Amino acid sequence: MQTPISPEVMLKNFNKTAMNLLSASLFLNDGENENNLKNFLRKTLIAEMLFDRYVIAVSGLQGVGKTTLMKELYDIPDGFLPENLNRGEKTPVLISEHNNENFAGFVHRFSKNGGDYKISGEALESSTFFDLSMKGSEDQDVILLELKVPLKFFERQNYSFLLLPGLEEKNEYWQQLIHHSLISSATCLFVFNETAFVHSDNACAVNKIKRTFDDAKPLFVLSFTDQSKDGNDSLIENVIEEFGIPVGEKDRLIRTGTRADLKKEWIPRLRESLHKYAATKQSFRKTQIENLDKLLLHDFGKILDSIEKTMLSIDIKMNGVEQEFNNELEFLTRSIEELRKKYTKQTRSSLDEAVAAACREVEKILPEEGKKKWFQRVKKAFCGSNIKEQREFEQTV
Repeated sequence: MQTPISPEVMLKNFNKTAMNLLSASLFLNDGENENNLKNFLRKTLIAEMLFDRYVIAVSGLQGVGKTTLMKELYDIPDGFLPENLNRGEKTPVLISEHNNENFAGFVHRFSKNGGDYKISGEALESSTFFDLSMKGSEDQDVILLELKVPLKFFERQNYSFLLLPGLEEKNEYWQQLIHHSLISSATCLFVFNETAFVHSDNACAVNKIKRTFDDAKPLFVLSFTDQSKDGNDSLIENVIEEFGIPVGEKDRLIRTGTRADLKKEWIPRLRESLHKYAATKQSFRKTQIENLDKLLLHDFGKILDSIEKTMLSIDIKMNGVEQEFNNELEFLTRSIEELRKKYTKQTRSSLDEAVAAACREVEKILPEEGKKKWFQRVKKAFCGSNIKEQREFEQTV
């Protein structure tokens, strides 16, 4: 069977065309449509960036030690990342290894060039990088920040961590962006400490992990172990119970701390566990595809509808702009239809393979005698059949 093409490979051309639409939308002089397009593009551009490399998202509540984890891992100098228990990053920060001994900060942002939008990358002083990481969400043009660090943990380029702002219960845009970035990453680290785990706000994070990321087999980082009275023993028991972690997967829990002896222990353990659970699980891959499917086919469709309504309500017949804009919309409409067909094929292929895999597993445990008959009945049960046959199968089992 031919392996389906990953839908993310189409994002580069799609984003290029959507950027053209963003530039054309300036003629409408409609700030709401412009901001909606930028918010949408921020998600698809992040998805494109994360697909081009192996990215591990780092998430958790505010103040649990996410930034401390990254600073200890790479010995990041003070001045790049905010680190306090009350307020940390407000913008996603991509931490990428590169073949250089220096630490270098960059911002990826929307910028206007002669009336057209483009994506630019700009080098930043550490103080400017620090300020943007604290209040970048207030700047509608910031897509994400990138901190390039010397090769150390992965010892190869094109591998990155994505340090995310703290999870909150609010359903505002920037929390949606965090959720989208998590799903778009290859795998994730969820950071907890003793205080945060028992806090009422933590229920939001726990439920989100259970609901969306359990199939991804995320790793759980238990921070500030050197400050815990029992070395985070009780926290480990709580996490195992809360997430139902099997005995054979306890290496998904990593105790961390800032003491030198602890760093010698947890850094290699983290590397080993990330390598063991590196492969994207099929069920989580399905979640990634569904997330992108909703983004491109549903959310973008609503934006196109809004733009078309705005065009009907105002007169933009000047200098051929109307024709240019209509051409962009027609092209995007055709692109959306093409994407819909490809994504439908991709999703169905993934579902068919999941059913086939389940049938193969059941076949292994069936008795040799009458296996073919049994297997056909099991297959019908997995794939669907009429009510009478389902009841007969249940009675047989």
